[in-house]
Amino acid sequence: MRVVFVWVLLAGMVNGAEPRLWLKSSSSQKDPALASSSSPLKRRKAGTYHLLVQFENKPGPAGIAELRNRGIRVLSHVPENGFVVSVDDFADFEGLPIKWTTLPRPSQKMSRYLVADNPRRTLHVVEFHPDVSESDQRGILVDESLSIVERPGLLAGHLLVEADSEEVTRLAQWDEVAYVFPAPEEMADGRPMMACAGALSNFGFIAQYVARSSEGWDGPGQNPALLRYTFSSPLPDLPAEAVKLEILRAMAEWSRVVRIDFLPGEHSGASGNVDIVFAREEHGDGFPFDGRGKVLAHTFYPAPPNPEPIAGDMHLDADEFWNIDADVDVYSVVLHELGHALGLGHSDKPGTVMYPYYRRVKELTTEDILAIQELYAARTHEETPPEIPLPVPTPQTPVDKPTGTIPAAPETPQPPSDPVTDNTAPTLRIISPSRTAVLTSDDTIVFRGTAYDENGVAEVTWTSSSGDWGSATGTAYWNTGPIPLLTGSNQIILHAKDYAGNTAWRSVTVTRR
Repeated sequence: MRVVFVWVLLAGMVNGAEPRLWLKSSSSQKDPALASSSSPLKRRKAGTYHLLVQFENKPGPAGIAELRNRGIRVLSHVPENGFVVSVDDFADFEGLPIKWTTLPRPSQKMSRYLVADNPRRTLHVVEFHPDVSESDQRGILVDESLSIVERPGLLAGHLLVEADSEEVTRLAQWDEVAYVFPAPEEMADGRPMMACAGALSNFGFIAQYVARSSEGWDGPGQNPALLRYTFSSPLPDLPAEAVKLEILRAMAEWSRVVRIDFLPGEHSGASGNVDIVFAREEHGDGFPFDGRGKVLAHTFYPAPPNPEPIAGDMHLDADEFWNIDADVDVYSVVLHELGHALGLGHSDKPGTVMYPYYRRVKELTTEDILAIQELYAARTHEETPPEIPLPVPTPQTPVDKPTGTIPAAPETPQPPSDPVTDNTAPTLRIISPSRTAVLTSDDTIVFRGTAYDENGVAEVTWTSSSGDWGSATGTAYWNTGPIPLLTGSNQIILHAKDYAGNTAWRSVTVTRR
């Protein structure tokens, strides 16, 4: 079969239960009229089309190779069993195990979060298909008389424009345009943004117009799931236990809203295991990192669509300048990447955890929660999320004493039998924020850290220059909770006290804008 008018739907889609394509457009799931169009799309490069193709079953390497042999260029994966491909006028699909092909409608290229009939120009991200050159991308925007807003840190294939709803509709009529979605305030204000290139399947990156990868680890329906996790490499420049604490805190945030339990795994290659790896440049998965300041991380979707043992694995670029409660924030990035590991694609709504550009976050938004609860059983208010085991802090012992002795129960230490002979102050460490001078626009700040004394830490407390004071929760791992900040300079002093009365302190200057 040769495709001349490629917006004609191939036979075989209407009857029977077909695999879904997890596109964001509600009309794109199993619509026999998917390809109907009163006129062909506009094209900057004549004779080339971008098609959505769905195989009868998941194609293997031989099926993909056959497409390439016929000059059909595979650009991106659309779970389940779908691909976006680039073809010439007379593409030959005869004999291939394909259900159907279609040209996406312009309406399918516009996010549901775009404001209809909006006469005011607002900022939008325009995503182009990956084979469209930057000169053609910019040329299309010039042809539509739209001004490009230059911002550093945009993904390849993303351009930023100011447009009203009518102009967005005209943009979506271009074949080369893959998707248009709202831009966040940070881009409008010119603040630097860090991008997530997208989750990975074994066929490559997943585009913005894909909502999710599959039914998730639990299979069809909303069911509980149990996942294991492993750490396969240390992180330079930050204490290992601090990094693990932030990662496990991100796991606990997803477990708070759905019935997903995370438990330590025995080895990284096991099924249903999220392996967390800090790696540099080429690291064996075919998707090398690019050094500091660009791609921060990538994560492989669950099985299916990905095969084990790489399904669910999270890789973070060890060349980045990682931080805790500051950019580049371990918790915020990992919270986002865990969403991919659980099966979610990128959200179009600015401010969400799963938006394709990272931002520092504290918790999941309503949008994120609704998305993950489409895949897994919701955790009710009556249920208590399982406690995810935390790493045991490494004690800092004097050099003249044997190392490796850790109190059996660090959070509930017992007072020494003879506290008078103990003249050694406890060790107090602030994990977050990681600097002694902090600039913030928030009206509160939370401190986290560790404290250790071989005879036990009795308490960790804090005072501020405004006269406020309080006690932290925990001792071996402690958390102050929100500390109020006045506008201007605030001096926060933290104290750790052992059972003999010895104290250690740390001071941080926090400037609130």
